[in-house]
Formats: sequence, C-alpha cells, structure tokens
Amino acid sequence: MLAAYLQPVDDGEEGLLGRWQASLDEIEEVGLQDLPVSYRVAAELARGALASVPGSRGQYSRAA
Repeated sequence: MLAAYLQPVDDGEEGLLGRWQASLDEIEEVGLQDLPVSYRVAAELARGALASVPGSRGQYSRAA
C-alpha cells in the first residue's frame, strides 16, 4: 500500500520506505491472525510500528 502513495526521490527515502514497510509487516506477529479489528486498533498498531522506525533525516514529534 505504501508504494501506491509514496514515491521515494532518492536512496535515503527508498531505504526509509523499506523500513516502514518492514515495520508494518511485523504487525502480523501480534497474533491477531485473520481476526478483524476496529480502525482504532489498526491505527494504534500502525502508529506504534512506525514510531519504532528511526528516520534518516529530521525527526519530527507530535505531542500525544
């Protein structure tokens, strides 16, 4: 899904996109199998996964 919306402009962005994708792929290991979850749960899982990926450029944080 990320590749459909995000197009890296250089090798650094391509690496970051790959790290994001790998991080999101790890959500499968949470143990939900094919159990449907609410949007809120899916968003929290994705947010947590992406927050663990270090950036290679400026870091921005948003107050929770």
